[in-house]
Amino acid sequence: MKTSSQRLTFTALMTLLATLGGTAFGLYELRGQADLFSDIFKISALIAVASVCLSFVFWTATHLRKDSAFRGGLAGLLTGLAIVQVPYFVSTLRAEFFRLHNLENMGVVMSALGALPVSLKSGLATYELITKVSLAAVLASVILGIIVAKTVPSRKR
Repeated sequence: MKTSSQRLTFTALMTLLATLGGTAFGLYELRGQADLFSDIFKISALIAVASVCLSFVFWTATHLRKDSAFRGGLAGLLTGLAIVQVPYFVSTLRAEFFRLHNLENMGVVMSALGALPVSLKSGLATYELITKVSLAAVLASVILGIIVAKTVPSRKR
């Protein structure tokens, strides 16, 4: 039986944990809405896709030449910093898009383009207003990267 690679393990665990965390945040932020289930499903899907891409890219970039626990922690740190802002970005993008599209009668493309600056600002604001939850998520990502680097067998050269 073929063993799982470090990159695959890290990507799978980060995707699972980030999606669960983003879903929990979405439930907290969007509670009381009539279409809560569909909104949570959409946000969770976007977070899962972003998590897969970001964790794969950061693990690959930090492990180009050599595998080590430090590099695993660095991949976790970079991934955690990038993923923490995704729920805020996605929920703001959705709300702003529909506000522009429905209230200001803008087209789909112009609504999406108009919503991007506000969403990016909201996502980046997570670094100014660090919460205990986002700090815990980044620390958990670093710990996960270190654990994966230490416990999953390294690739053979």
